[in-house]
Amino acid sequence: MIVASAQTARRLTEAGALVGGLGGLVVCIGMATGLFAESGAGQARTYGRRRDRWFHLVGSFLIGLGFLILLIGLHSK
Repeated sequence: MIVASAQTARRLTEAGALVGGLGGLVVCIGMATGLFAESGAGQARTYGRRRDRWFHLVGSFLIGLGFLILLIGLHSK
């Protein structure tokens, strides 16, 4: 029982780190698309900003979810 609990806690911390890392990658991709976006005017620029905001929102959510999973995994040890 204790070994199974330790394995579950370890897997939760690994999953939390993976989700947090994925969130960080999504935020970096969002920043890169914002930096390398075309400096045009009008619709393309608005779409680029909207897409950049979505990347930041999803990435931040994944980072927060990763921290939450890590905390649950550490608390269950």
